[in-house]
Amino acid sequence: MSPPDVVPVAVPRIIHHIWIGPEPLPEDHRLWIETWRRQHPHWQHRLWTEENLPQDPIRPEILERLRVPVERADMLRLEILYRYGGLYVDADVECLSPIDRTLGDAEFVAVCMKPGRVTNTLIAAVPGHPLLEAALREIRPMQEYWTLSAPSATLKEVAGPPLLRRLIPKYPDVKLLEPPLVFPATPEERERAIAVHHVARNWHNVAALRGAMLQAERRLEETRRELDKERRRHATTKKRLERAQRRSGRTRIRDRLGLPWTRG
Repeated sequence: MSPPDVVPVAVPRIIHHIWIGPEPLPEDHRLWIETWRRQHPHWQHRLWTEENLPQDPIRPEILERLRVPVERADMLRLEILYRYGGLYVDADVECLSPIDRTLGDAEFVAVCMKPGRVTNTLIAAVPGHPLLEAALREIRPMQEYWTLSAPSATLKEVAGPPLLRRLIPKYPDVKLLEPPLVFPATPEERERAIAVHHVARNWHNVAALRGAMLQAERRLEETRRELDKERRRHATTKKRLERAQRRSGRTRIRDRLGLPWTRG
């Protein structure tokens, strides 16, 4: 049973953070995650990393480490909320005050970054919510994720804000928070905010760098294959030339000896 001073909420009291990819969690992100622990001592807290990902995800692409982290994280947040429920928050969001009263009895809560523009920076939901089920079903992961041809906006189309914006109108029970609650623009708005999104770009930078590395590796592999083909062609040409030279040498010997010419 919750302590008497804890405000009831419909979602499970679990706060999820995600940090996946090759880069270590930055220290400032660790401090921001800690603010959620301090403001929510009666909640469980889970940090999802490469070491504790779900082993049987509905979307197996979550486990594919060749994919850029931002795409995998967009899918993972939907998956863990569908399974466990609770509150998902980006690792670069600092908590200013408890979120319990803001969530209340809502079974799905999202936040707007701008009026009418939903983001997936902060999402709360009961487990098994039909919107999450629909989102997991409609995800269309990138097919050529090893190249730089897909900018971050295209990656976000997979399981990010555009997907949520398409689905939310179908579910009237969704509660949308006003932008200043998480994206305060003035000192006055910050006084009333529950959190501040610091909008770190680490995942996007890592995605671009990783994409460039993978593209370079692919080009190197293509160059190696072409080089192998050239070597094989060179070896074949060399053998033909050697055979021709041997035939020419035998012909000259026969001519000098006055022998009739025979094939071979």
